[in-house]
Amino acid sequence: MADPEQDHEFVYNEQGHADILNSPFFDINSEVDQTVEEYVERIVFTLATAIDDQLSFVQWQLVSKS
Repeated sequence: MADPEQDHEFVYNEQGHADILNSPFFDINSEVDQTVEEYVERIVFTLATAIDDQLSFVQWQLVSKS
């Protein structure tokens, strides 16, 4: 069972990655987030890590248009 103190209300997809759009952690919480800046400061590190984890298995290809 997930520990709510460590899980931060994340929802996970079938690959085991945090589902950013469906996780309550990324919702604006008016009790905690008084400004947009506070909201961004609260989520930016976790959001960047979640995106990095999800995209680490994606092969990127740079295409040059001449």
